[in-house]
Amino acid sequence: MISPLNKVSILVVTYKGDGLLKDCLESVAATCGHEPQIVVVDNSPSDGTRAIVSTFQNARYVASPGNP
Repeated sequence: MISPLNKVSILVVTYKGDGLLKDCLESVAATCGHEPQIVVVDNSPSDGTRAIVSTFQNARYVASPGNP
């Protein structure tokens, strides 16, 4: 049986929030495991944010050109 969480995508938009982002992704992982897809849109692209996202197997990093 397919878990309902396999059909869920979570979108997180961040702007210079590396500390909060790590807490957020850890909370999602603790609650949902590695089943839902997570997309992190970084409105202030940084290597730090990209590195945090890369430690979560179900998360994908997307750099945005700015904070509209």
